[in-house]
Amino acid sequence: FSPRNSTPAANMETVNTPLENKARLLQLNELVKKYSLENNQAYLDQTVEVLVDGFSKKDESIYTGYTPSQKVVNFKAENVNIGDIVKVKINRVKTWYLSGELVN
Repeated sequence: FSPRNSTPAANMETVNTPLENKARLLQLNELVKKYSLENNQAYLDQTVEVLVDGFSKKDESIYTGYTPSQKVVNFKAENVNIGDIVKVKINRVKTWYLSGELVN
């Protein structure tokens, strides 16, 4: 718990050391990453609709957008505008995003 002012936790006795809290947070983060990647695996080789949001922050030759379930998708394309809804076949999955190619 986090003993913030004006919360029930503020009146509770601290039972964990900061080191234990950090270890638990790292363990939780590893589980979140694991399940995120597992969930994204379901998109591999699937064609999804993507709302084009703009260009990738890391590479302006790559567009980025979102699926209806709010998954981030990166893809290369030409003649695409922000706000377009396009079909993208997912050919690579990562923990936090999907990559694919535009389907005509």
